[in-house]
Amino acid sequence: MEAAKNSEDGMIRLARALDEEARLIRKRERTNWMRSRSKRYEDRAGEVRHLRGHRVSGCDLHATLSYGPAIGYGKTPYATDFAGMYAHATGEEPFRLPESILKAKSALERRPAKTS
Repeated sequence: MEAAKNSEDGMIRLARALDEEARLIRKRERTNWMRSRSKRYEDRAGEVRHLRGHRVSGCDLHATLSYGPAIGYGKTPYATDFAGMYAHATGEEPFRLPESILKAKSALERRPAKTS
């Protein structure tokens, strides 16, 4: 670190000149980003609460990483495929599919299945 402080290299001198202000800008932007992110999560939680009619826990709104075997829940498989997506499509929320996806169904049905 001492070598960088005493260096006369042009790029290192430029980095030293910009460092303090760049750190302040980064801190300010990160703070603003975190504040807006929190607001978005609050808004999303409010929407989910409105739809479900009850308060939701944080695990409903955040990505979760876990480990271990992938298993289903009851009769529900742990994963689905296009056939499952179309089978669950009711046309009503939360199972309403976009029109473009519904139109693509016939193209997917005509496509031969991949074999390993």
